[in-house]
Amino acid sequence: MNPTITCPPNITTCTPTVTYSTPVGTDNCSGVVTTQIAGLPSGSSFPVGVTTNTFLATDVAGNTASCSFTVTVNPTPVVNNPGNQGPLCHNAATAAITFTTPTTGAGTVTYTWVNNTPGIGLAASGTGDIASFNVNNNSTVNPLTAIITVIPLYFQ
Repeated sequence: MNPTITCPPNITTCTPTVTYSTPVGTDNCSGVVTTQIAGLPSGSSFPVGVTTNTFLATDVAGNTASCSFTVTVNPTPVVNNPGNQGPLCHNAATAAITFTTPTTGAGTVTYTWVNNTPGIGLAASGTGDIASFNVNNNSTVNPLTAIITVIPLYFQ
């Protein structure tokens, strides 16, 4: 009778260090040896792209069974900085901000953003590009400054 072995599901991530449950072969008799014959061990730093991990279970009679799963590491998304706008006078329209990324071939990149100064007339947070809006900046003594932090996310 052949041993049995079950691999974890395929893994997709943006971080290179990947931890998974190492498959263990079982059989109706003791003495099954499980060997990784392709890929990288759990906890390794995987390269960007797809790595196939294959495990082989061999029982004392020489019967074998194998399983495989993939680890896909997407490149870390980087947002092209659209640059500073301003200074802008009160009620002036900003330019629309379109976020782009130079990363290709790893799925769709979407963006979330957080604005640390909603008083400028822009919401505290949002998703996607930022449409043009009219600036609230009434003070010439203490003009408002905002930092907008953009977080790119991958979707397969």
